[in-house]
Amino acid sequence: KSKHKMSRPLRILWITWRVVWLLLRTLVWNMQRWMRRFVPSRAHMTNQYLSGNYAPVFQEMSTSNLRVEGQVPSSLVGGQFVRNGPNPKHPPRGSYHWFDGDGMLHGTYFQSDDNVCYTNRYVRTVRFLEEKEARGAIFYKLGDIMEPEGMITVLIWNMLQRLPFVRTLKGRGTANTALTYHDGRLLALVEADLPYEISAPSLSTVGQYNFHGQFNDAFTAHPKVCPITGELIFFRYSFQEKPSCKYFVADQGKLTHELDIELDTPVMMHDFAITEHYSIVMDLPLTFRVERLLSGEPLIQFERDRCARFGIFPRHAASSPVWFVTDPMYIFHTANAWEEEDGKRIVLIACRSEAVFLFSNKGMNQHQDDDESLGLRERNARGEFVASPYLYRFVFDLETEVCSQEPLDVHPGEFPKINPHKLGLPSRYIYLSVFAEDFVDPKSAIGFTSVKKYDLLTGETSSIPFGHAASTITHGGECVFVPRTPTENEEQRLSEDDGYLITYTHTNGAATSQLKVWNAKTMDPEPVCVVHLPQRVPFGFHGHYLSASDIEQQPTY
Repeated sequence: KSKHKMSRPLRILWITWRVVWLLLRTLVWNMQRWMRRFVPSRAHMTNQYLSGNYAPVFQEMSTSNLRVEGQVPSSLVGGQFVRNGPNPKHPPRGSYHWFDGDGMLHGTYFQSDDNVCYTNRYVRTVRFLEEKEARGAIFYKLGDIMEPEGMITVLIWNMLQRLPFVRTLKGRGTANTALTYHDGRLLALVEADLPYEISAPSLSTVGQYNFHGQFNDAFTAHPKVCPITGELIFFRYSFQEKPSCKYFVADQGKLTHELDIELDTPVMMHDFAITEHYSIVMDLPLTFRVERLLSGEPLIQFERDRCARFGIFPRHAASSPVWFVTDPMYIFHTANAWEEEDGKRIVLIACRSEAVFLFSNKGMNQHQDDDESLGLRERNARGEFVASPYLYRFVFDLETEVCSQEPLDVHPGEFPKINPHKLGLPSRYIYLSVFAEDFVDPKSAIGFTSVKKYDLLTGETSSIPFGHAASTITHGGECVFVPRTPTENEEQRLSEDDGYLITYTHTNGAATSQLKVWNAKTMDPEPVCVVHLPQRVPFGFHGHYLSASDIEQQPTY
């Protein structure tokens, strides 16, 4: 045995001291945080996620008769494009991360071909309303638990919630990430809370949606709606509860199936995929480990020496998945998946990176010095930046249980979108928001300067820049695909790429933003139409297009 090995009593003493030190440090940290309640917040002066086009807007408005260049496509008339994103209502106290902001919806309603309206509204979550009553930020945030003492804060918070003399706060999530449409309802989502039902086109909050009393748990930000059955397939993950992953299927607002999926270690599972008959969950090495706190390491960390696993199982399975093991990686977003060779093979298209440094250099990474030590400029053998996402094709052979993968492009990008009618089915076209050529810093989170179309059959690509002026930089976001509605004289079956791409864009330094619509089939760089918005739309996450019939089918509120 090594002579340097610590004896058991000394080890117990060291661990005890470590816990006491963390508790004391956390107590001081929370006292400082409480004292900051009485002084103006200065977080916006130093936090990149509170400046530039990340900075929140505070005015909620509804305007009509916006200026439009070009012609609104008839397929969009009567519908509404809505995008979700973080927008802190109150000045943040302490650490703040982009993912922490209160959910704000920005909607562009094509009321008629000559009247386009804009509305933005906060999602009135329980958390939002409780902080409104408190007149300030009171809940802990992702930015808080990036530090080791942050987990102690969570534990203390949870204990206080159980004391009879402490007022119980019910707020959990911010509903700031994505949107889906199910059971005749528009739902605002975040992966730590129930969905929130939204009334369109006003974007007012109806309240929490619990599948008619059947569900009371966290909910993924990326559920899937089957275009054939209309089923909603989703999951939730947790690092505090068992099982660490649960999978569900709902039909017309009622839960019809659920499955417990046990994982060796709790992981952050942001997205998943479906095919016509299967579902694919991802056990990737962005892990939650409470024991790391004893060594002064963060609760959440990407483990570059831990394998990645893909679990595949029938949609209504009653048993555990078949697991495919491969090299370490992370996938924030999948584009699509489908079956080949009579279900013997499954193809997955997704954005893959070899590491995760999106959460900046504070608490989320193994190195905390500078960009070089963080690995932000590190490249692999293929020349890819290991921390940047690239579009990949994965093939899973269900007979041999072997997985293969190949890159589809040499340029990094994210937020992949397809024609929603092809979800889970063989698809030919992918639309990807692409980072600028000189983008090498994933900590910046947003650097999209163009949208790229991939033809998976021919390998051809075509791109549209979000802006044309050489003297300015224009950024965009996720480009939502809206299928074109066939006219009475056309066949009902249009080509897969016959539709429109919609996103919000912002030019650096501008006080306002624009909504742009492009032809997804021709990829003509000239927009079909441009809607000039009355205020700036901050960088955000995911959007959804509601058709006129979607709006009409909502319950009467």
